[in-house]
Amino acid sequence: MGNTQSISYRRKKLPLKKRHSGETSENLVPVQPLDGAALLDKLPPEIWHLVFSFLYPSELARASQVCQKFYHTIFSLQIWASIQKVALYRDGPVKLLANVPTLTSYALFVFANSLQICEQCFRKCDGISSTSSSTGWRGDNLLDFDIERETLGLSVGLSAMPLPVLLPWTKSGIRLCQQCRRQHFDCYPEPIPPAFKGKRLRRKDIRNRLHLCDEEILQLKRFGCGATAFSFCAEDALRTARIIYGGDVGIAAVGSSLSELLDRSKFRVYAYQNKWDILNEGETWKCIAP
Repeated sequence: MGNTQSISYRRKKLPLKKRHSGETSENLVPVQPLDGAALLDKLPPEIWHLVFSFLYPSELARASQVCQKFYHTIFSLQIWASIQKVALYRDGPVKLLANVPTLTSYALFVFANSLQICEQCFRKCDGISSTSSSTGWRGDNLLDFDIERETLGLSVGLSAMPLPVLLPWTKSGIRLCQQCRRQHFDCYPEPIPPAFKGKRLRRKDIRNRLHLCDEEILQLKRFGCGATAFSFCAEDALRTARIIYGGDVGIAAVGSSLSELLDRSKFRVYAYQNKWDILNEGETWKCIAP
């Protein structure tokens, strides 16, 4: 064989794109960064009212902490009057803060009761179960079911209160009552966990884990024969409990004490009452406003 000659390959340099005639780095105008404060001032209040109309009350509360303009715009929305009219009409007229806009007083009073107000229907919950309002398939003896649930120690606890539900289109959660949680999970069903897929549960396990009473358990799909040998479809039991308590978050809240949540709500109402007392003594709103 002859002498081997090493061959080296070299990439060709591509020609640089020529600039247009007369275009130099000296006559290019740099792009100025967007001034957020200037944008806030340029947009009229009607545009911000339209934008904020798509937010839930808890989202409005977080947005009001962005800047002073957002704070004053959000606290002047008509939604606070609507929530006060639906949720707090049973509590009597709201004690309006002296020398403070009416809508701002409504907003602060709604925030004070926000732990008990559903952000979808604006109804205030007092901890009484509303399971009989929408589960017609449970039959006519709903009162008997509730009495049996209490005798078994299956207190609804926090499940009847507005609980935080994570929205699928955002990373934040909002508080929904039982009825609104059922409607939400009807549109966005929760997946069946692997521990319940194709499994069977005994009556005792369904009582302890899913908090269903005997009348509700007997309506489930069952297997076996004999009164003591029955086993029930775990998936069917989970779906039933989700309907009754409003999703997995409602099932997890069964039996939890209401006292802590109600104490937190009372403390917020007391803080509003404290503001009312301070303003009535002649103090200005600027001294206590955030």
